[in-house]
Amino acid sequence: MKFSNNKTRKILKYIIYVLVLLWILWPIGIMFLESFRIDLSPLLAGRGISFIGGVPFYSGGFRPSIQNYINAFSFVSYPHLVINTVIIALSSVLSCVIIGTPTAYALARYKFRSKGFVEFLILTLRTISPFAVLIPFYTIYGHYGLWDTYLGMMVVYWVINLPVIVWMLRGFFSDIPKDIWEAATVYGATDFTILRRIAIPMIIPGLMATIIFTFVLGWNEFLYSSILTGPATKTVTKGIWFGMGEGAGYRQVEWDAINTGGVLAFVPALILVLLIRRYLIRGFTMGSSLKT
Repeated sequence: MKFSNNKTRKILKYIIYVLVLLWILWPIGIMFLESFRIDLSPLLAGRGISFIGGVPFYSGGFRPSIQNYINAFSFVSYPHLVINTVIIALSSVLSCVIIGTPTAYALARYKFRSKGFVEFLILTLRTISPFAVLIPFYTIYGHYGLWDTYLGMMVVYWVINLPVIVWMLRGFFSDIPKDIWEAATVYGATDFTILRRIAIPMIIPGLMATIIFTFVLGWNEFLYSSILTGPATKTVTKGIWFGMGEGAGYRQVEWDAINTGGVLAFVPALILVLLIRRYLIRGFTMGSSLKT
């Protein structure tokens, strides 16, 4: 009886896993199929199966084609969207690394008054709703001419990237054994020397993982770019949603083109995250494996 109960629990557990996986992958699968012009709507509506001479025949749109992808790369605007996104995301990430690395180093190495409050504040900045800062940014950018500029988008992406960079690098710096800090201090190394010649070289894999992860955050960002960019700096996410062309006014929604753009935006981000997943776990555990 006990064996039967354990087997039942195991079966139920796997059924739940499969249902959750299907729930997550269903929209992604539809996006992929529609991008190749595979239309399953007749089948899902119960009208896709007909019988000819007693043989079931699917009358839906199962005619795979890569024409959507050919069209996407043929448009002048799509490469422009990719270039805009890379410039904005990369410039924001690199500037955040310059600012966030010394901050993370100080939080990992030193104990000082209100340290806990500073760490809490950093996390709070990451959890602030974008709507709370979007209108102030829009007003300021309109007044100072920063709307639809690379500089304006780089600055607003600091809200997304800086807390993540500080938090992850703090975890990697915390993994460095305390003996190394003490030995460097005994030999007279300054904080800047320790950071530049000891700490950073020891966390290079984690630093690269942090850069790639925050780049993906910028690559996927939609809300800020939908309001604060225009024709000159439109990003991939805004271009996919509003159409890859620059024309204004009424237009028919082309779902195949939108799904194709979604696939082209989704796949690079997925590949990058899979490549650095091991370092992401280390970064988010905040140096739980601290060596003392």
